[in-house]
Amino acid sequence: MAPLAIIGVLIILTLIGSIFIKSFLEKKKIERARAMVNLTDDLRRMQNAISTLPELYLDKPTKTFIYKSIIQMAERIGQVSNRDDSMVSVINEARTKLDAALELKEDSIKRLSKWCKVANPDDAQEMRQLIKFLHAQTVAAVKAGVIPKAHGARVVKNLKVIAHRIMLDLNYCLGKTYYTGKKHRRALGKFRVALGILHKSPIKQHLNPQKEELEKLIQKTESILEETRKQTASTSANSLASGMDKMEKEEEWEQKKNLYE
Repeated sequence: MAPLAIIGVLIILTLIGSIFIKSFLEKKKIERARAMVNLTDDLRRMQNAISTLPELYLDKPTKTFIYKSIIQMAERIGQVSNRDDSMVSVINEARTKLDAALELKEDSIKRLSKWCKVANPDDAQEMRQLIKFLHAQTVAAVKAGVIPKAHGARVVKNLKVIAHRIMLDLNYCLGKTYYTGKKHRRALGKFRVALGILHKSPIKQHLNPQKEELEKLIQKTESILEETRKQTASTSANSLASGMDKMEKEEEWEQKKNLYE
């Protein structure tokens, strides 16, 4: 009986072990699948970032980080999944653009002295979400040792600049649209908001052209509104005076009528 009992115990342990191993492998398979989905989504968002964010906002460190990330993500996806062929074109395109980015000269001051067309609040919101995504990816890349800490710091610094620039350019563009449409009160509000954002910008010392233009637009818009107010007040005064004259004439006529009745 003892040998049979031992064999029975071994069989039971084998079954339990096989169930445990199968469960473990299944769990690992699910985790790999989930990781692949997340990686594919990160690649899509990284590609979306480089195509959506205006060229004016992207400096050399930010561009090189994005292209390197695209290459690394595409290589991992190609190695793990059966999508190696589809990732080749993504990798080749990213490498070509990375080589071009590495040849760029620093021109931040020249770029940032220009306005960027951000006329749609929905587009601005999408760009802000992409900035948050890039920030998280940069921090993760530095912690994992994928990029040097100095490189990551430069990217994070530029992302902070971009976050301010998006709202600055959005309010300026909306203000100009309202101004052109003769909605001067709304335009004034947007210009003032833009100027407030500019004063809080980490690179406000490089935004003098924008500062001067906004101050001129605010002054001009205020003059237009003041002139409109004066014209409205004058029209109201004239209407009031005309009304008083009419009342006086009606009173005189009533008095004359009373004399002959």
